[in-house]
Amino acid sequence: MNAFREMGTNAIPFLREKLVSSFGQRFQRPGDNPRSKAAWILSHLGPHTATALPDLIAALEDDDFVAIYAADALGKIGSPAKPAVPALFDALRFGNGRAAPALANIDPNNPELVPALIDVLKNANPQGLGQPRVNAAMALGRLGKKAAAAIPALRQALTERDMQHFAAQALRRIAPGQAEVMAEVDAAMQQHRPPPLPPIAELIDQSKSGDMHQRRLALQNLGSAVAMARFKGAQLPQEQIQNQILPLLSEALDDSDPNIAQAAAYACSGIGKDAQPLLPKLLALARTDSPARNNVLGSLLHIAPGDKRALPLLFDALDDWSPGTRGNAAAQLREYGPEAREAVPGLQKLLKDSEPWVRLNASIALWNIARQPPSIAVFIERLQEEENDDFVSLTFCKVFGEMGPGAKEAVPTLRDFLTHWSPKVREQARAALQKVGPNDPALNPKSEKAILAPDVQPTQKSLSAQSSNSPTIPAALGPTIRKLRTRDPETRLDALEELGRKGVEAREALPFLLPLLKHEDAETRAYVAAMLADVDPKGSEVVQHLRAALNDSDEEVRANATLSLERIDKAK
Repeated sequence: MNAFREMGTNAIPFLREKLVSSFGQRFQRPGDNPRSKAAWILSHLGPHTATALPDLIAALEDDDFVAIYAADALGKIGSPAKPAVPALFDALRFGNGRAAPALANIDPNNPELVPALIDVLKNANPQGLGQPRVNAAMALGRLGKKAAAAIPALRQALTERDMQHFAAQALRRIAPGQAEVMAEVDAAMQQHRPPPLPPIAELIDQSKSGDMHQRRLALQNLGSAVAMARFKGAQLPQEQIQNQILPLLSEALDDSDPNIAQAAAYACSGIGKDAQPLLPKLLALARTDSPARNNVLGSLLHIAPGDKRALPLLFDALDDWSPGTRGNAAAQLREYGPEAREAVPGLQKLLKDSEPWVRLNASIALWNIARQPPSIAVFIERLQEEENDDFVSLTFCKVFGEMGPGAKEAVPTLRDFLTHWSPKVREQARAALQKVGPNDPALNPKSEKAILAPDVQPTQKSLSAQSSNSPTIPAALGPTIRKLRTRDPETRLDALEELGRKGVEAREALPFLLPLLKHEDAETRAYVAAMLADVDPKGSEVVQHLRAALNDSDEEVRANATLSLERIDKAK
């Protein structure tokens, strides 16, 4: 795969030839199908793939896996792939779920898109591959408020266990200012809990079953059950691990069915360091073409972190065709430090990988191994992709804190992290900022630019130091109000969403909300205009501000202000 990435557009003619080859050999297994492989590679080459547009459009009518990868490839091309839109709509109607995010990326303003996605969402038994309903919900969420017509269908999907998470994520982006909808989302997510795992002894018995499906599932759950038991503080008998679990996993790793071996490799991760006796067998399995290879690489950090026997395998894996394998290898190598210097050239190539998380792992590994300064842009890109990924945030603080005064570019992000939802991130951000910019005003409680941790309540002295006219931050709402100060629009909008859900309980936040009606960001102004009727339903403090917002330059702000004023009038 690395060779194709390095070739860029030069690889396209070869891949196009493979994509249209062997049309008489349909319905092969995905791994044996050259068209499927070509489409998969094209889906990872991004905009370079635009020259293959006619062939990718034709591939939407090919075998299932070819069509799915073709839709992914078209989505990665973006707006230049607009000629594919009619074919993608047909593919969506015929069950290609990946056509949904592709359309949202290529032509988000298409008036037919939201109705088409709603139709998919309403179909309780969709045919086809690529999880049509899940992808439809995710695509609607990506469209944001433009997908308001989908709110009723998404609320209905909240009642279905398999769809709750995806419908909730979409609604948070589409209807953040609607208190009633957000209350439903919160209630649904409280119910969205995985079923409890069977007892370990029962899973051991099931792992010996002659039913391959039951055996594979039991093996997967066995590792999770052991990890969960330890997390809860349970002490598992070593006799049970050594005499029952490890022999069972050892036998499964040798199984001729690759799915059984893959499940056993996955289970080893949950067993942790007690699975070290199986390390030679795991490493041997990872040197084959078994689908378990990526599971093995992912488990090494839990089983034998820093074990030098794994280094040759990890060096080779940096050039693997699978982004999961490349990313796992880079993640493992960062634990070796300078001992993995041989990996530096391969890691430097991965800085141009098509997958953001692979680039991030490579960047972190290069810092740990060779003290090569990482790219702040790689971290920010990943943080935007995974909004609640506290591992990325903590690693950002650790790496740039270690860089010290040379990491001035990281200061704005470290300031934002001072109001992060995770106490650990806030703590690490403060420690890192003290190393990078020890005199930064955000660290000085007497400064007007001070940013206090949400779990540290300001004293009256520090409040008066801000300004004699500044409103007092209410203790109960302090953590949320401080998020309103951030430069990051997502964090700010999350805070507004949280205050909107509180309704009248957030009334003390009005002195901090009303100025946001004049914020430079139109989406922030629109959020505030939509939520003020929830916070002050009688309008005693907000009416004049909402009337002023009727003259806003943004249409959505004006519409939300009108709606809020109508709700206040009805409540009087």
